[in-house]
Amino acid sequence: MSKDLCREHGIGPATFNRWRRKSGEMEVTDAQTVRRLEDENRRLKELVADLTLDKKTLEYMLSKKGLRPRQKRRLAHLATADLGSAG
Repeated sequence: MSKDLCREHGIGPATFNRWRRKSGEMEVTDAQTVRRLEDENRRLKELVADLTLDKKTLEYMLSKKGLRPRQKRRLAHLATADLGSAG
């Protein structure tokens, strides 16, 4: 039966067995839901990483000693303007 399925879908037996081990007894809709959730999780992790980097950059720039408040405001304005256009 698995050979027929592999031939029908154009996949190798190793791919089929790996998918079967991973999915277990899931229905197709369950597998689609898992895939969609994994994609969303990946996107959210990327967003968190980007925001963390932005925060660290701003904190570093604003923590520089010897800068006047006007210079700090200018740096913050430039950084947020650049970040706003990139996102």
